[in-house]
Amino acid sequence: MEALCLALKGEIPCKIHCTQYDMLTAIEIAKKYNVHFSLEHAWGATDYLDEIVESGCDICDRLQLTVALENVEKSMWKL
Repeated sequence: MEALCLALKGEIPCKIHCTQYDMLTAIEIAKKYNVHFSLEHAWGATDYLDEIVESGCDICDRLQLTVALENVEKSMWKL
């Protein structure tokens, strides 16, 4: 409970372990409470790249996601 209070105060980031099925819920809750967060072991994150980029969260996942996000960033420069 102590760590949750620190995260809600913005003193520490919230690390959310999730899969593709609960990723959007995690993003929604973090936005609602204005919590800086990271998605850890975010299996299936490539299905939600737009939402993840929009949320501004950090991500800790495999190389597959890193490459996908680099491609999203590169495509943003072409706009």
